[in-house]
Amino acid sequence: MLTPGGNWSSYPPHKHDQCRPGEESELEEIYYFEIAEAHGNEGIGYQRVSPSGHGRGTDVLAEVRSGDTVLIPDGWHGPSIAAPGHDMYYLNVMAGPEAERAWLICDHPDHAWIRSTWPDQPVDPVCPSIKHPLETHDERFGSAPPHRRPGAGGVPGPPVHRA
Repeated sequence: MLTPGGNWSSYPPHKHDQCRPGEESELEEIYYFEIAEAHGNEGIGYQRVSPSGHGRGTDVLAEVRSGDTVLIPDGWHGPSIAAPGHDMYYLNVMAGPEAERAWLICDHPDHAWIRSTWPDQPVDPVCPSIKHPLETHDERFGSAPPHRRPGAGGVPGPPVHRA
């Protein structure tokens, strides 16, 4: 996901920490971040995870920089916030115990209404149309694409891992 600087993504907050067939999948998630530098300054962003009442009660507001990962074992997660001037790229990977590989999410009830407003809105011109990140290189995110960096994509131990 590419989030232009000064914008949010992964909103409304959502979860997938319960097995409810046809409604929600039980999936843990890992976000790997790359944040663009601007004017010689390191990029910065934020990731929010809050308790859903199921699982381990994860409650994190993580400050993220390039190379960081955030482990989301449970809970409502979102938004992912890119600081103004610092475009954010994140790769999210999910895995779970269910035999059926389905990505079924549940939006936070306080914020779920926002999805119903999307069909009537034009595409935001601030959101770029780009090729798949594995097919292109974007200089804003350093010298090599994230998937070609040594050590990229490792599974973290603690909720936030600095590379």
